[in-house]
Amino acid sequence: MFSEQITDDDWKQLLQQYFDIKFALIDQVDPKEIAFTFDPSFYREVDLMIPYVEIFPCSALDQKIGDESLILVDYYCKNKFCNCSEVYFEVFKPVPNGEMETRNIGTLIYDYKTGKKTIIKGEKREMERASNAVSSNFGNIDSLLARRHQITKKIFSKAKAKYDRDQYQRMLKPKISIGRNAPCHCGSGKKFKRCCMRK
Repeated sequence: MFSEQITDDDWKQLLQQYFDIKFALIDQVDPKEIAFTFDPSFYREVDLMIPYVEIFPCSALDQKIGDESLILVDYYCKNKFCNCSEVYFEVFKPVPNGEMETRNIGTLIYDYKTGKKTIIKGEKREMERASNAVSSNFGNIDSLLARRHQITKKIFSKAKAKYDRDQYQRMLKPKISIGRNAPCHCGSGKKFKRCCMRK
């Protein structure tokens, strides 16, 4: 059988090719075609940034630095009226001998308009390497990040509009009227007229 002739290295290469193709297709997506529902906390909390992997799970940026591998998860501002160009990165390192396990080694902010990099936390040497990898390992990282930022804003804006419409519709639903002699809705066991009607 064909699958018996494929070695573990072959499977790894196929998997890598699959992720490379998927990664390339993700960044060509038309935001108008995406209908996504975020966790309600993203709608309520204005300052929350959105991780791109929240929308597209296979979109983390893989970086090779020598023999080491780093995984960068990019976060974007969701405010469609904001002109910021900063991307917040969480940097992860695969755990040796860990099956798909990673550990967070730090965070940094990268401005795709100015190229300015700011290390927020993490070991300085490792984070400087990660910071340099952001701008050197991808052909045109600035345009990639700018496009992702715009896609995030458009998808969030569409989802927020739907969320607001749904919330408004819930508020408009008529309240159920309770008859005077019906059991009170508070659960006291009394008739409504002798309990909460006058409150």
